Amino acid sequence: MILGDLKNYLNRKSEWPMKSDQTLKKILWAIDPQPKFLKYNKRLLKSLSLFFAERGVIVQPVFVMSPDIFQIEQTFSVAFSQKLELAVLEESRNLLKKFEQGGVRPLKILRSTKPGQDQAALLLSRFARSQRAQCIVTLKTSPDYEGRGAGSFTQSLLFKSKTPLLVVPSDRLDLSALKTIVFATDFSTSSRKAFAHVLRYAKHFSAKVIVYHKIVSNMSALIQSGVYIIGGGWITSTPMSTAERKNAQKNGADFLNLARQSKVPAKLTLKGSDVSLIDELTSLSKKKGVMVALGSESGKFESRLIGSVALSLLETSNGILWIDRSQAK
Repeated sequence: MILGDLKNYLNRKSEWPMKSDQTLKKILWAIDPQPKFLKYNKRLLKSLSLFFAERGVIVQPVFVMSPDIFQIEQTFSVAFSQKLELAVLEESRNLLKKFEQGGVRPLKILRSTKPGQDQAALLLSRFARSQRAQCIVTLKTSPDYEGRGAGSFTQSLLFKSKTPLLVVPSDRLDLSALKTIVFATDFSTSSRKAFAHVLRYAKHFSAKVIVYHKIVSNMSALIQSGVYIIGGGWITSTPMSTAERKNAQKNGADFLNLARQSKVPAKLTLKGSDVSLIDELTSLSKKKGVMVALGSESGKFESRLIGSVALSLLETSNGILWIDRSQAK
């Protein structure tokens, strides 16, 4: 019995990532410099400068020059691309000039001359990995305001990017209010690794972490077995059994221990109610000062909690979201 317990303990510990530098060093800001987004860009830039650049984190604005951003269904000509690039650079200089000495870098333009959101998202994803960026910041405005091109770019990034996304809605641009991070987890290996990254943000913002776990029925994995099924509500589940709660508490203790080692205040919240997980997380994300974070993986049945939740939250939530797909296969 003792040997069995020791083996289980070592197996759980082996799932955690090796201890690494827990400081944020570099983030990318996926900016859309179109005039209709100017007021949002100004406010978000001020917030990124204050809470990242002025605290030693490099903020690299990036614009993917793609036909889709401008709702054009044909390739850019060379002459048009050059003219557009000059206009974008001039616009960005006016926007960024007050912040460049504080750690905000000049705008980097990535050229995607062919139409296609996936093409643009893949280009940005590759650049983020080459820069070893720790997240990509994207702005989320109301659906009727984004336009056909901008509205789906963040969704494309969710599928293509192995760099975590920090999605900031247009009415939550003041990051100074961020005091609580709700980390939704199914206690999978990928979720454990994502949690280690989340602790960086908790330390950076001096925020507390709520480790949030919900028991769902075995049928939900079968119903939602596709890749990022849109609108994935969860089948109602029976109340959490004593064995399930005990196992969840044991797994949750590992998360709390890692938070304790990182000197981040954290608590465990276990849910066994029949309320939809999407509804619960959406409700939590609406609260002032809250960011909902989760690891997201596609594929078979590995992730009972996370499979389609990331995309559903991206569509329904108007709160700050942090989504890590770096462990996806």
